[in-house]
Amino acid sequence: IMNNTHEWCAQGIEPQIDNLQGIPVEIIPWWMEKLNRFEIINIYNVEDMQLAAAVEKEILESQSIRSVLVVPMAFAGKLTGFIGFDSVEDNKIWKEEQISILIVLAEIISNALVRHQREEEIRYINFHDSLTRLYNRAFLEEEMKRLDTERQLPIM
Repeated sequence: IMNNTHEWCAQGIEPQIDNLQGIPVEIIPWWMEKLNRFEIINIYNVEDMQLAAAVEKEILESQSIRSVLVVPMAFAGKLTGFIGFDSVEDNKIWKEEQISILIVLAEIISNALVRHQREEEIRYINFHDSLTRLYNRAFLEEEMKRLDTERQLPIM
């Protein structure tokens, strides 16, 4: 399932984030094939999209998108998402420098997301018993420190 998690719009442009939630990736095979091959999607004119991308074209046109640039985000050879820009007022040609910056930004964000996920996994491992998955003594000691305030006294 594909969800739009963040959206920034120029003044006067109607946000579409609510229309881009829960899209099954099976209905956008052309889009997903490109992203899974880590290809940049750079479409100058949505109206000229090929027949194989009919569903994707319909989705973009329903949002009045005229041009789109999408860069896949990947980590360890796995697609983790994408960053995209679109133009609704006119057709846009993105310069090579802009695309390069977007590629670097996608790498930075992807690495940050993976790092955050790994930190959460480590935190879980540190505070849970590996067999029972119940909280362990380390968790209890951390909670005791957190609750050791004037307001919470007496703890026991």
